[in-house]
Amino acid sequence: MLTIREIQESDAEAFIALLVQVSGETQFLLLEPDELNRDPGSVRQLIRNYRSTDHSTIFVAEDEGRLLGYVSTLGEPYRRVRHRVTVPAIAVRQEEWGKGIGTALLNGLVTWARSHGVLRIEVSVITKNERAVNLFRNRGFDIEGVKLHAVRLGNRLVDEYLLVKFMDDD
Repeated sequence: MLTIREIQESDAEAFIALLVQVSGETQFLLLEPDELNRDPGSVRQLIRNYRSTDHSTIFVAEDEGRLLGYVSTLGEPYRRVRHRVTVPAIAVRQEEWGKGIGTALLNGLVTWARSHGVLRIEVSVITKNERAVNLFRNRGFDIEGVKLHAVRLGNRLVDEYLLVKFMDDD
């Protein structure tokens, strides 16, 4: 049974394995596989840092003890921008694509955002990543703009959409 929950420090090793797998399955994530932090102690500290604040979190999708995907969000502690968060990453194991896990993760994130006073969720998505663009658009995100030549994929520069969801739109 699929469970969406906030990450725990005890998930560090499984989270590393998830990150390694998904980073090798798509070119659309920010980090290359060799840029990943694979030290369990450092990842536990990262999780601890996320969990120690009320403006950032990581959700994981778990089924029978196996992590299938994740979504993270970063917020600012400053009063003038505390109402917004950024989604730096969402990823699901390739063999689980098309099963609604990305939608479930995003729904969990939106619920969390509402309960934390977030009014604006921002995410950047490579324009050619139709699967991710559709995921966010189907959950009420609108394209606010385009960042030209924002990401290097191999030896070419590609554009990103800035997608935004205003929480009062639901």
